[in-house]
Amino acid sequence: MSRELRYADDIFCDLQEIGCYLRRHDPALSPRFRVGYAKTCQWIARHPFAARVREGLRPEGLRGRYVFGFPRHYVFYLVGDDHVIILRVLHGSRDLSQVFND
Repeated sequence: MSRELRYADDIFCDLQEIGCYLRRHDPALSPRFRVGYAKTCQWIARHPFAARVREGLRPEGLRGRYVFGFPRHYVFYLVGDDHVIILRVLHGSRDLSQVFND
């Protein structure tokens, strides 16, 4: 059974930033990223506990799963009773402790 997907406000800025970056480097990458992101969110909704908890990052219980087809980009989320909240989509080279702990 899939859980309901909910999205934090920051997610839309993250997706726009990634899309613009990818379009500048290769116009074909941005549409592929959108498809990979959608598939990843669907996978997360069906398997919310499959991704590991990211110890040392807040909020507690934060999980991260790479985007299908883009293994350096991660979807970060929290699992609720009947839903999943997608918090951020970030490149793995970012200083995640700065993003999540500040």
